[in-house]
Amino acid sequence: MKTVKVVTLEATFAELPAARACISARGEGSSLKTAASAAMRALMSRKELKARRITLAHIVMSIGNRIIEEGVPDGSDHKAIP
Repeated sequence: MKTVKVVTLEATFAELPAARACISARGEGSSLKTAASAAMRALMSRKELKARRITLAHIVMSIGNRIIEEGVPDGSDHKAIP
């Protein structure tokens, strides 16, 4: 069993037009720092924000965990012991 940190950013940018002012992004990683960095990188690489100078942003960060089951046997590949 492996735990992955998940960070979701929901940002509102005052400089953008109202139709594109709210943008969200998500990042995953083994640590909170890695997940937050991935989410911020995903947010800033959106086409609405490329080549723009941002001076004001309201960002809400949601943090969670996701559990990944690794190597769970389903019983089909195991041989019965006589």
